[in-house]
Amino acid sequence: MVTSVTWLPSMLPNASSAMTAAALERISSAASELRLGNLNLRSGDASTVTIERGNLVMNGCELSAGFGAAISIGSRSECEVTNCRVTAGRYGLVVEDATGVIDACEFANLTEDGVIARIGASPTLRNTTITRCGLRGIYIYQSAKPTIEGCDIAQTGGPGIAVAAQSAPAIVRCRIR
Repeated sequence: MVTSVTWLPSMLPNASSAMTAAALERISSAASELRLGNLNLRSGDASTVTIERGNLVMNGCELSAGFGAAISIGSRSECEVTNCRVTAGRYGLVVEDATGVIDACEFANLTEDGVIARIGASPTLRNTTITRCGLRGIYIYQSAKPTIEGCDIAQTGGPGIAVAAQSAPAIVRCRIR
């Protein structure tokens, strides 16, 4: 069964665009379509948004996580993430065995990696800024094949982009400093 869920600030009774851990620990969806727009999402020890075997469409959201990834996309999922900001977390975005487009986003102030592509993932990161990461800006491994286009990667504790374990990224017009 495939279901569809859409959350926009106007749909939440007596709520602004801010959803905090007190109101919502995380959003998790399996085998469904999840649409999120113009929300401020924060979580504690888990990923803020997780999609498995589904479709994620997210636009204009600001996210932060305590220990986990702000956004986790896995298990043959597809995503379209645009104009979103991740302002804290262990990882900004983790994509595994999934595909999609991440466009015009910002990942900053992360304790480890900004973006991870692994387990055959093939996302496209376009016009995205990744900065102030404790380890790598982008970590690509386990046969991932991402396209990284027009991105700005700066102020990382390790390599701007690290590639390992039979991965084959396409990196075009990026600025790594």
